Amino acid sequence: MDRESVVNDEMTDAITNGLTPAEEDPILHRYLNTLPAAVPTAGLSDRVLSGVWRPDPRWIRTGRGAMRDMIASGRIWMMIGALAVGSLVPLAATVVLVGVFAESIGGGLRWFVAEGIPFAWVALTADLEGALGTVASVLGAHGLTRADLLAGSVGAAVAAMGCAIGLRRTMTPSRKDTP
Repeated sequence: MDRESVVNDEMTDAITNGLTPAEEDPILHRYLNTLPAAVPTAGLSDRVLSGVWRPDPRWIRTGRGAMRDMIASGRIWMMIGALAVGSLVPLAATVVLVGVFAESIGGGLRWFVAEGIPFAWVALTADLEGALGTVASVLGAHGLTRADLLAGSVGAAVAAMGCAIGLRRTMTPSRKDTP
C-alpha cells in the first residue's frame, strides 16, 4: 500500500468516525511533519529571480546600439580623438599660460595672501557683525530673551539632526534590498 492511499484512508476514517478537530489534529500534524523538504529554504526567492530576465532600461539599450553603430562605422576613433583633444588642449593651454605669466601670477598670489585675505576678513566680519546686530534688534523688539533664543536654536539643531538621520536612512539600502 502506498503512502498516499494510507494518508487518504486515515483522513477518511477520521472524518467518517466522527472525530473532533482536536482528535484529527494529531493525524494531520504527523503527516505535515513529514514535509520539511518542501519548505522553501533561505535564498529561494533570490535563486528564482536570478533566472528571470529583466530588460535593461531604454536609455541603456539605446546607448549600446549607438556604441555598436559607432564601432561598426569607425566613428569611434573620431569620438576618442575629440575627447582626447577636448581634454588635453585646455590642460596644455593652462600649463603654457602659467609658464608665460608665472611672475604676474606669483605677484597676484603674494598680494592676495598679504592684503586680500586680511581685507576680506575685515569686510566679512563687519558685515556679519552688522547682520547679527540687526537680527538681535529685531528679536529684542519682540521681547525674546536669551533663554528663548537658546531653546529655539537647540530645537532647530535637533530638527536638523533628525532630518539628516531620516535622509541617511532613506538613502541607505535596507538589508532586504541587498543581495
